[in-house]
Amino acid sequence: SQLKKVGFSFDWSRVVDTTEEDYYKWTQWIFLKMFENGLAFRDTSAEALHAEEYDETTWSTLVTALNEAKAVERDLFAESQSIIDNAANALISATNNLVVKTFTVTFVVDGETISTQTITYGKSATAPTEPTKTGYTFVEWDSDFSVVTEEMTITAIFQIKTFTVTFTDFDGTPIKEETVSYGQNATAPDDPSRDGYTFSGWIGTFTNVSADVTITASYTEIGKASYVELDNAINSAEKLQESDYEATTWASMKTVWRKIPPRGRI
Repeated sequence: SQLKKVGFSFDWSRVVDTTEEDYYKWTQWIFLKMFENGLAFRDTSAEALHAEEYDETTWSTLVTALNEAKAVERDLFAESQSIIDNAANALISATNNLVVKTFTVTFVVDGETISTQTITYGKSATAPTEPTKTGYTFVEWDSDFSVVTEEMTITAIFQIKTFTVTFTDFDGTPIKEETVSYGQNATAPDDPSRDGYTFSGWIGTFTNVSADVTITASYTEIGKASYVELDNAINSAEKLQESDYEATTWASMKTVWRKIPPRGRI
């Protein structure tokens, strides 16, 4: 009666009732046509996620929200829209709050850590600057770190360098050639011979090899003095650097050096 007083009137023969089959069958038909043409789709993003990628606590929250969303009745009326909305919002929130797992990737050279990186699940670590090691050549890292899915320790692999030690006669004729690993010693060949001379030794150092080197046979004319040991001592002294030594001892070495006869100064 109050509605009539304000001038409202109703034609009950024209009422639209969304619960009537003659109404909702058309809304369902419209939805199906949109779905068939790619204009409507089911959001399965939560179902497409993988547990191993995420923190266990946030993943558990997502699973709970997903199960509750799936459990929502599919024939609710408009007055129950809040139930649907709450389930959707809970699932969206749980998805947005997922924490992706991270892992520590450690790069090691000879037992020493040179780089530590925190990498997101499935991502790649970045190799540090190629390491160096005296007497060795860097070959590779011992594991693939392009897709990180766990804690990793990556170790540098090196290959020892090798050098050629060549033993020659007094006139440059090769006597022996040997390949020696860094820091190792070469083995001298049998003593060579020379008419009118006696073999005095080898000029050059072939122990603790660290570079290609040529070792030359030295002879002493029969009846003459041998300078091999002196020449080797001079060669060793010439390789020294003054900056490496204490001033007093360096000065003593220079004093001895000045006393060496010119013949001994190669």
